[in-house]
Amino acid sequence: MTEPRTDPTTALRRAMWLGLLALSVLAAAALRHQLVWGESERMPWLLPLLNTCEGLGLGGFVVLMALAWRAALRAAPACTVRELLRRSWPLLALAVVVPLIATTDPIDYVVRGRILTVHGANPYTHVATGFPDDPFLGFGDRGWKDMPLPYGPLVANLQGVIAWLAHLLPVSPRVELLAALLLTKALFAASLWVASLLLARVAEVLRPGAGNAAFVAIAWNPLFLFEGVVNAHNEPLLLLLLAATLAAATAQRYAASVFALGCGVLTKIVPVLLGPALLVKAIRDRRLGGFALGGALLLPLVAAGWWQFFRDEGALDVVRRQGELAGGGLWWAVSQATGLEVAALVGVGRGAVVAWIALTMWRLWRRPDAEQLVFAFASTLGLLALCGAGLFCAWYHLWWAPFALLLGRGYLYRVALVASVVTPLAHLLWVTVRRFDEPAQWLGVSMAVVVPLLGGLLLRGPRSAPGRAARA
Repeated sequence: MTEPRTDPTTALRRAMWLGLLALSVLAAAALRHQLVWGESERMPWLLPLLNTCEGLGLGGFVVLMALAWRAALRAAPACTVRELLRRSWPLLALAVVVPLIATTDPIDYVVRGRILTVHGANPYTHVATGFPDDPFLGFGDRGWKDMPLPYGPLVANLQGVIAWLAHLLPVSPRVELLAALLLTKALFAASLWVASLLLARVAEVLRPGAGNAAFVAIAWNPLFLFEGVVNAHNEPLLLLLLAATLAAATAQRYAASVFALGCGVLTKIVPVLLGPALLVKAIRDRRLGGFALGGALLLPLVAAGWWQFFRDEGALDVVRRQGELAGGGLWWAVSQATGLEVAALVGVGRGAVVAWIALTMWRLWRRPDAEQLVFAFASTLGLLALCGAGLFCAWYHLWWAPFALLLGRGYLYRVALVASVVTPLAHLLWVTVRRFDEPAQWLGVSMAVVVPLLGGLLLRGPRSAPGRAARA
């Protein structure tokens, strides 16, 4: 006699508790990372023990969250939207309060926000070390305090508002920083939540019945929670704007789509490469007027950004500086192995990206449907992240993987599945022994790039609920 299958609602609830356990394990590792080092002459064994436990904490999170994600994907198609939302928000809420573990970047977000709203300076032309009396110079990685803001004007103002709100509190600088970080993480958690809802609507357009699983694929994703909420990289904000771009385009609301894409470019310059594909889709849908209207609506924002920041001499150097960064990526690894210059390899990669954009435009012209547009988003941003720069960071997967997960099949989809699970392990040497040298870079390349690319080749067929929903 076979046992009765677990009710989908019960299965989703169990998956939620497993996910909360995963985040709790990560929180314990993060508290050690932030508060306890353990070096002692009297107990020389303590430091290796704590390092091992912290590494096990990261590994435990990866395993437990992957199991929770898998279980939720299986249960999602048979659950109501209300039940999905009810079981999802506790994960995001807990991820907000888990301390930073693999980065100090969000601290620099706050520090650069203070340059704008506390010190009244331009964060594109002034650096934090230019304000030596600021107590926040003692927080985070000192090396980044000499770098101007590398993001767009929307991020500059958002960071400034968060820093200003936290500065209003009558508390010590450390508590002020904690308040600013919590505000930042809450904003990014909300961005991931709304982006998941928008992309679930897109999934319904692609395959009726796939929306619930698509929501879980993004909102419960181990990598997205780890990099986008726990470690609070600003990619969820970019993802939200790209999700709005895609959702509006699939509904043929091109004014809103172009406006959202432009806001994405004002967040990070990355989405500008999606403009050609969106233009082709608008032409084929005979919505060129809406496309032009969206561009016109962007002009006041562009003008305001220029007036506020970029009319100052040297402010636009941010574009050049970002292109000069190298380390931990595909071209860095090739350079290490062959001795070729990273800059030359990046040039080849950017040529490949341009060629690919032309190909996606041709594909969209021939078949202007929603699936082709989703594929254009996923493939263009994925190729850019991999080949378009000398630096690859684990959180760059948030540029493209959410869109690949909507496809439900194919190589990009399989790479996104593998990357969502194994990429957090790229930080293993950093979270254990604070190493960020060549061995740590090689581990990052292996877990964030090589293993996902090979895993996409080894996996066969859809492995999750989105794929099964497509066949249902």
